[in-house]
Amino acid sequence: MMDVSEAQVPESGPDRGTSEYSWTTDQIGGEIAYHGRGAIVNGSHVVGYSEAGVRWFRLGSRPGTKCRGALDGNDQPQAVWVFSSDACGLYDFRNVTLTHAGRTSPVGETRLESPKGNLNIPSGSGLLLRVTR
Repeated sequence: MMDVSEAQVPESGPDRGTSEYSWTTDQIGGEIAYHGRGAIVNGSHVVGYSEAGVRWFRLGSRPGTKCRGALDGNDQPQAVWVFSSDACGLYDFRNVTLTHAGRTSPVGETRLESPKGNLNIPSGSGLLLRVTR
């Protein structure tokens, strides 16, 4: 939940004097969003844009991971809230593992597990769920 909260606060910190149009925020996954119709960058590469508070990306994937970018030829920009264009997996959930992503039987079922027993996913946590047909 802290990652979600921090991704919505400008790098300069919360203040009442700076318009959201002028904010720079860090997306979950590491990309930087320059609000006010600005670019969203991964290093020196522009990967998306911000428009009226919404961040738009063509989804990508990090090399060497099981994560996927565009699916079924859909390379259209998509809004992914506070996440980076290539965000994938669990962020800041200690002792929690994604044991089933839903791509194989049972298709559509996602499973999280913890060696400590019951999971506690705090209010304010974020989830990016991609739905395919």
